[in-house]
Parts: sequence; C-alpha cells; structure tokens
Amino acid sequence: MNEEKDPNRTIDKLERLLPFVDSWAVSDSPAPKSFRKLSPERLKELSRKYMASWHEYTKRFGIFLLMHYPLPDHFRPGHLVWTKDADDGRYYVEMMVGWYVAEALVTQEQTALPFTEKKELPQKTKRIAIQKALDSRRISAAMKKHLRHIRTEL
Repeated sequence: MNEEKDPNRTIDKLERLLPFVDSWAVSDSPAPKSFRKLSPERLKELSRKYMASWHEYTKRFGIFLLMHYPLPDHFRPGHLVWTKDADDGRYYVEMMVGWYVAEALVTQEQTALPFTEKKELPQKTKRIAIQKALDSRRISAAMKKHLRHIRTEL
C-alpha cells in the first residue's frame, strides 16, 4: 500500500484494511507515497472521514493522516479542534490527539500554545500532549519550562 502509485487505489485498499486494524502499530504504519499527489483539501477530507469513525484505530489513523500530510504546511487552527472533537476517551485516540498537539506545538507554536493553555482538551489528553512535547528535542528549553508550568496547574 505504501508503494502504490495511484492514490485512489491506495484509498480503496486502506478503506478495506482499516476496519480490521486492532493495533496502534498497524494504524500508524501506512505512509502512502501516493498521498503526496492528493490536494491538501482531499487529505483533510479523508482525515475528517476517518476521525468520524466509531472504530478506534480508524479514528487514530485519521489524526495520524492529518499530522503527517497537512501539518505543517497546510495547517489551520481548526485542525486542533477537529482532533479535540475526535478524542472519545479511548486510550489510543487520546495518545494520538496528544501527539498531534505536541507536533503542532513544534511547528505552529503561536496557534497551538494558546489552544494548549486553555481548557480545550480533556485533562488526560492535555497531560499526554505536554509530556510528548517535553520529550521532543524540537521544543525550546523556554517552551518546556512553560509547559511544565501549565502541567502543574492541571
């Protein structure tokens, strides 16, 4: 699937696979090269579709897709809200939302930091996002200090 050249065939294969995925490792594995041919709008549409799924790993893949293709070049502040809205309290979805927010803190600090500071995210997901950001080597020491302060207020 990752080597498929036709994005439409990739989507067909992916949609047959996703309902059967039962592991985060599998849901985080697809990185289809053909998706680079898709417009940012089409990628966001697919992300939204998958994030709306009832299936935990399909939902996780939707967030993963949004993180790996539109972020950072085609990021919109609403994407943070999309991921927050997809957070249904299931562990592997929470982890992916946290990862998305941490990645957004790296590339979209001016938008992601106020989102993280507010009470937008569930507390558990916010803790995950902050921890992932603290673990990142791409976050400045000053930002890490600020994130630790936010974490103490939770």
